[in-house]
Amino acid sequence: MKLQNDTSEIRLHGVPASPGIAFGPAICMYNAKTDHERKTIPESDVPTEILRATHAFERTQQELQKIKQSAQMRIGAAGAMIFEAQIMILLDPTLASAVAESIKQKSLDAESAVADEFAKLETPLRASQDSRMRERAGDFADLRQRVLRNLQQERTRFKFENESVIVAESLSPADAIELSNNRVLAFAIDGGGLTSHAVILARSMNIPAVIGLRTAANCTDTGAFIIVDGDAGIVIVNPTPETRKTYELKRERIRLLTERLSDIATLPSTTTDSRHIILEANLDRETDIAIARRAGAEGIGLVRTEMMLMNRNDFPNEQEQYLYYKSLAERMHPHWVTIRVFDIGADKIISAFPYDEQNPALGKRGTRLLLDNENIFITQLRAILRAAEHRNVRLLLPMITSIEEIWEAQEIIERVKSDLRRDKEPFDRHLPVGVMVEVPSAALLARGMANESDFLSIGTNDLTQYTLAVDRTNENIAHIYEEFHPAVLRLIMEIITAGHQEETTVAVCGEMAGNTLATALLAGMGIDELSVATSRLLPVKSAIRNVSMSEAERLTRTILTMRTARDVRAYLNEWRTENDAT
Repeated sequence: MKLQNDTSEIRLHGVPASPGIAFGPAICMYNAKTDHERKTIPESDVPTEILRATHAFERTQQELQKIKQSAQMRIGAAGAMIFEAQIMILLDPTLASAVAESIKQKSLDAESAVADEFAKLETPLRASQDSRMRERAGDFADLRQRVLRNLQQERTRFKFENESVIVAESLSPADAIELSNNRVLAFAIDGGGLTSHAVILARSMNIPAVIGLRTAANCTDTGAFIIVDGDAGIVIVNPTPETRKTYELKRERIRLLTERLSDIATLPSTTTDSRHIILEANLDRETDIAIARRAGAEGIGLVRTEMMLMNRNDFPNEQEQYLYYKSLAERMHPHWVTIRVFDIGADKIISAFPYDEQNPALGKRGTRLLLDNENIFITQLRAILRAAEHRNVRLLLPMITSIEEIWEAQEIIERVKSDLRRDKEPFDRHLPVGVMVEVPSAALLARGMANESDFLSIGTNDLTQYTLAVDRTNENIAHIYEEFHPAVLRLIMEIITAGHQEETTVAVCGEMAGNTLATALLAGMGIDELSVATSRLLPVKSAIRNVSMSEAERLTRTILTMRTARDVRAYLNEWRTENDAT
């Protein structure tokens, strides 16, 4: 039950999903209930019910086509492919035939047949131990609800005139796009995971969002004033005047910072006492390169090559991969382009490589999967080595857990080099090979890892997940996921120290790299490179340019003595406020 007529301040803690701060009146959305009583029909009504189902599929497809077009204008063609996948499900004749057959064989009305057939698709996904697969079940549920709504000729409910914060139990990708056509300030969502399509879309549209709130819909009335802090993962319902003032000042400070950030795009990412920290961009799609260059990125610190596999049922061949990597290298030359080999498995489920594991997060993923599928690995290595001809490409191995895995990968790389020499193909004979440090075993063996590789890259997302035994995509425990946990911070410090003992460059490419609350802390630890989302390049550069190494090192020494993440966050927030290093 909602708390009626309660105007006291309520603070809800969730998971920061899309950065930014927004506040305004709430609009509470509840999942539309299209369930109805299961009905059987006389044989004479079968053709009519099949026709109703066919028309509902067609209307839903038309809806999604419009949503896809809107998404293309808002976030580009790559992001809009989410809806292409949903449209393909609707166009699959197998599904439509199954619905028609269910109507005929079971004498069901169209609604019951649609519900039955979608349940067959959703149920195994919801039962999966893989959180990514469970999130995909939500996509099917959204399709089911849309088809049922069209069967019942109900209209969608996404029209409002004033700027509003959307509070909802859940949010589908289509909801996110349709709502964004209105004046949406932010999203506060009870469910969801960090890899859900709706969250990815919110980030792409720069709409602040907090997920995993669990009780927001129950304690918020439409019209209530609400604050969404997408940086800290906090939602405040009915804030006091003092709280409102605090957040107004914070948002104004961010606005002023954003206005002056464009002035520093061409300036170096150096501290006030001239320590240079290389600032690079993470890359999901080729179009991000232009944004990265405009923001002054000194390279691409992470190319997520698995993004090439989305929405396709096969692996790209060597030439297709070569042309893509070559284009990246040429467009960023002379800066480094760090290409991570396919990091598939666990939460990165792709159609081109279907497999089923009881515990995917601890199963075959990343390099261990590629070592067991040499044909995929060798094809990608050939393409990368050939594209590296201009000597500005580095190769990155994900999910390394032992020294032996590095040796196995290096042996295959040497074999591929030998084959390229035999084929008289030009390639970079001295391609730098780096290792991602993402699990505690790699962190504890960091000095040995550094000795066996050309650079280290810390993936703070997985390092946090595996250190704390928290699946960050699981909405039931995502609130426990804490990148500022003292154990995680001490591991990062050990990795950097170990890398420098072997004179090896150490980078951070996880979410922490783009969090300006962590910038001075990472600088004080001695990090060499930070690779961040393109939208975070200028804020992080500003934070670097606003701190001295002596200040950063003092901060780090203090933080590393703390015992709780709450103390760490409180101290960093206080320090940032005092030093204006947002």
